[in-house]
Amino acid sequence: MSDNTQRIALPELTADPQAAFARINQTFTQLDALIDIYAIDIYVNSPPPAPNPGDIYIIGDSPSGAWSDHADAIAYCVASSWTFYDTFNGLHAFVASNNTLYVYTSSRWAAVGSTDFATQSGIQTLSNKTFAGDLAIYTSGGRVSLTSDGAPLPVVQALFNIVNKNSNTCGLRTTSYWTGSTASPYQNNDNSLWEVYNNVASTSANRSWAGSFANAYNNIPTGVTDSGERTGIIGWAVSAASPGYIHGGTLQQQIGCHGVAGFQGPGSDPAAVITNATGVRGYIYNDSTGSTITNARAGEFVSTASTGTVQNNIAVYAAASNGTQSNYSFYGYSGKLFNSSQILASSLTSQSLSAISARIAGNTLEFGHPDTNGYASNVGATWSSGTPFVAFCAEADTSGNTFTTRGKLGTVISNDLSGALVFSRLTNASASGQNLTESGRFDPDGHLTLATTPYLPSRTPASSTAAGKQGEFCWDSGYLYICVATNSWKRVALSSW
Repeated sequence: MSDNTQRIALPELTADPQAAFARINQTFTQLDALIDIYAIDIYVNSPPPAPNPGDIYIIGDSPSGAWSDHADAIAYCVASSWTFYDTFNGLHAFVASNNTLYVYTSSRWAAVGSTDFATQSGIQTLSNKTFAGDLAIYTSGGRVSLTSDGAPLPVVQALFNIVNKNSNTCGLRTTSYWTGSTASPYQNNDNSLWEVYNNVASTSANRSWAGSFANAYNNIPTGVTDSGERTGIIGWAVSAASPGYIHGGTLQQQIGCHGVAGFQGPGSDPAAVITNATGVRGYIYNDSTGSTITNARAGEFVSTASTGTVQNNIAVYAAASNGTQSNYSFYGYSGKLFNSSQILASSLTSQSLSAISARIAGNTLEFGHPDTNGYASNVGATWSSGTPFVAFCAEADTSGNTFTTRGKLGTVISNDLSGALVFSRLTNASASGQNLTESGRFDPDGHLTLATTPYLPSRTPASSTAAGKQGEFCWDSGYLYICVATNSWKRVALSSW
């Protein structure tokens, strides 16, 4: 038979008077500790360094020091030492650190009010309550909302704060039982795991993002401008016409990563505007041996319009401005650059059907040896007259019709805009502002004019019927030979004077 009471284990008296005296004092101490408990703090794992007699703490689940092996127990200070009492269902304690009344039930401490609101109808108010253990919320298709009626929280705070101290677990997990549907192109997205609703009341700048097949809806009244951005990560950053979600004003930026940016479905205000919309389907990766990826695109932007307007859009836009060194707007490490239609460089218009149309004053295409000392060549047009040219080991200056060389003598083939093909030289190997020195030209009628006497190699036909083409001529020390017909030569003797 036990010497303690059944419920709170109070020591009972014995027949031995001396032992009975000790046990009755022990009973009084235990009653003093457990009746109307006033605890200094709850879930404490380390004993305080200098407790006062009568101090009570509710120990946490990982106690240390003098509290080791007493998880979840009541710690009562008696004459600078600790006495421990086990908890039991129905035990109450008022905790001074948060001014909250707790009750112990089902192997855990629960703040009074946290166990009864789930079974009551109407609005229940919980203020400064702490939930211990697991919290399960069940609804019959209803909505669970976290809202704040006060002023916006500072940047360093959050309405809902998740702290994850274990790197092997996730801080927030959501599960969606999608069944899939082809009835609507947006059917699956109606069951978003994460949805953002942006109610923009006045002209402002707001940023928000939605992840995991989510919709970033917008309520922007007509005439209101939001200069912020909406970003959908593995999802849609779209404005969708839905009850309470009417985009009528202007949104500065929408970005859809592995998703869509723009307007989802009909019904948006006709005055609605998205200034910049970007759709990205990024990384393509396969480290599984034997598996295959086909028809992959590292970046995809399809500009489409059903009944709305899609205009002034850029399939790929890259800016590398304000850098210091090694900055590239576009850098291709390997592979081929392919474009199914004409490529326009430095201009929005073209006058030809060429595959590449580069229209800008000065140099438009550079090619040459990797050595930067004088090997570079250019195709372009001179700045002043607009004369088209091909320059070897030279480049056009940024004004006038002059050229620059950088360590090598240069040559230029150009069109003088009258139809003549002109061959020119640059006589200084390292100088800017050089005028062209003409070597020769073919005029528009095909006549060749040389700036100096031509040099012809010496050759003697074997006979008057030697192989030759009509109009061909050659010479040696005694004669000048002319081919008057195919394989038919005549000669004129040379004399001195």
